Amino acid sequence: MPFIQRVTQVCANSTGAFGALRIDYEPAPIEVDGNDIAQDLKMVQPYLDFYVSRNTEEASSTKDGAPKPTRTRSYSVGDLGPSLHFDDEPEDAGIECDIASVLELIEILEGEQRMRKAGGGNLNYSGVRLPHGADAMVHVQSGAAFPVHRVILASRSQVLENVLLGSKLLQVGDQHSNNHHQINIRLLSARPGPGLGVFKVARLEFSGCHPLSVLVFLRYLYSDELLAVWDRRISVRVSKQLAVVDANPVRVKTELQALAKILDLPTLALALEAPGKREPAPSMAKDMQRLFDAMHSTTTVITPKTTPLTPDVVLQLADKEVYCHSVILRARSPLFAGFFDLGDWTAKRWDTDGRVRVDMKHFGWHVMQFVLRFICCGSDKEMFYVLGKFSLAFVSLCCYF
Repeated sequence: MPFIQRVTQVCANSTGAFGALRIDYEPAPIEVDGNDIAQDLKMVQPYLDFYVSRNTEEASSTKDGAPKPTRTRSYSVGDLGPSLHFDDEPEDAGIECDIASVLELIEILEGEQRMRKAGGGNLNYSGVRLPHGADAMVHVQSGAAFPVHRVILASRSQVLENVLLGSKLLQVGDQHSNNHHQINIRLLSARPGPGLGVFKVARLEFSGCHPLSVLVFLRYLYSDELLAVWDRRISVRVSKQLAVVDANPVRVKTELQALAKILDLPTLALALEAPGKREPAPSMAKDMQRLFDAMHSTTTVITPKTTPLTPDVVLQLADKEVYCHSVILRARSPLFAGFFDLGDWTAKRWDTDGRVRVDMKHFGWHVMQFVLRFICCGSDKEMFYVLGKFSLAFVSLCCYF
């Protein structure tokens, strides 16, 4: 009898009837190891690599390759003295990590100030290849500027997407009040890009914000993490460093609340309601899933026009073309990171639409869909539940016939 598997006992009678006792196979649960998508995108924050321990002349003149800075921290958590302990509150394990991250952002601000001072008050990034393929700069009223990826900003906030498309000025707060959180966000004219898929560098201006507030906000967009500078366990230990960059923890929180309101980020707004540190509800995977689905919707037309969400990578499979974004691929895969970080690999592969096509026709979508949904959407083991149901149905169908 074909298609009968895992039979442990059989029996028959004199009339020819028979029976078989079998044990159904229960596969072991699938465990997905490694970083989630938020943890990987955290590693490609371009402003972390643009100012720290870089030669100013190299930063303003590099045209061909992305600079590879060596990070050397001026501040160390161990130099800040003992942490605060409260009798009625256990030490939060994430506080030490937040302190280290805040110090890193302060170091970036100091590096930016030094570079701008060396450039006569201006930062020349026209034609410069920004770290991790960044294609935009966020300017702050103080004169600071931080490289970012348009697709990260636009996919995390539809309001920011509209601003990058050229919508009207955004503002929140009362400019006539004494609350110094009148915030404006507007699109500036673009600058020439370095090529390699980045023909123009978009520019956004955040006015009415302290640079540290903008950096904490950008870090949230890239990592789902909120650095609670206003938490006393953090603010007390970094008070001297905050004073160096003239940052007030209360002002940082107020400005973040204003940004969460104007940019329609409810998970961030909810986390900011707490007086101390509160982890925001994860939203990165949901936003990346929505981005990936939008690129492959039957109603979506992929045009050469460069928009914030326009994909810049086309993976050519045996039976389908899959549209992706290089920043996500390089963050999630060492293979793609090496492919895009070395300009020589892609120098002659970018087309006039700012896309690079990768021939992967030895794979089909029925296999690659699980890989790409893990890479591009942050899907975890739940995506294999469908696979498991399909497998069991397939086995049942074979046994039936």
